[in-house]
Amino acid sequence: MKKIIYVVFVLMHVSAFSQHKIIINIVERPSSMGLAPAFETAIPQADLKMADDLFEEVISRERFFGLIRRKTAHVKEGHERITEEFVLESVSRSPMVVLFQVTDFSSQTYMRFFFKLEDGFLGAPGVGSKSEITNAEAFVHNYATQLYAQTLSAKISDEQKVYSRFEKKYNKLERKKRRIEKRYFRGQPKMSPDNSDGDLIDVEQAVSEEANFQNEKKKGQKKIRRVQKKQAKWEARMRNQQIVIDKLKQELNAID
Repeated sequence: MKKIIYVVFVLMHVSAFSQHKIIINIVERPSSMGLAPAFETAIPQADLKMADDLFEEVISRERFFGLIRRKTAHVKEGHERITEEFVLESVSRSPMVVLFQVTDFSSQTYMRFFFKLEDGFLGAPGVGSKSEITNAEAFVHNYATQLYAQTLSAKISDEQKVYSRFEKKYNKLERKKRRIEKRYFRGQPKMSPDNSDGDLIDVEQAVSEEANFQNEKKKGQKKIRRVQKKQAKWEARMRNQQIVIDKLKQELNAID
């Protein structure tokens, strides 16, 4: 029963990251500058600090001057970042202010980008050209792709550490098994009733030693069966953990 529950847990764990497609939606969302069109997307279970750091990295690549002002919103609403006005060339040649929000909801991490031009927010009626909107969608998609890849890579690293712990448990039992074999299965008496010189004392001693060896051997076999049973448990966990790792790697390679 425990094995079934564990397998179900593994499958649920993997499904949280599988078959995810990054989609950009333009939706009205609240910001520090009022309700405005946001280019919004979501990926599974991203780390908020990782999302925040990547935003700063992406923006830094786009400009070589100015600082990012941080504005903290209500805790339940996550936080918001606001850039100074600059030209985000991958979106538009017109100066703009970029607002960025990231928050968790259920098993998804939502990211919102607001692009404020001189005449309003990109995506609002009459604001921005089709090419600028397309560029903004591509910019947000590229950001989300990078964040998703980082999230999966970090998750793979964590799962590999779990696998290593399981492997250490298994190897520790393997060493214990070798110690048992060394203690209980070696040193079988060389003398036996078949090759003795007929001396009764020698024969009795050989028989006694052989009986003692067989008794010890049975003890050893019993101990080894217990060890092997524990090994089987860790071996099964290693197999299931490898499934998790392989699925995450497949998802990483299939990011679109």
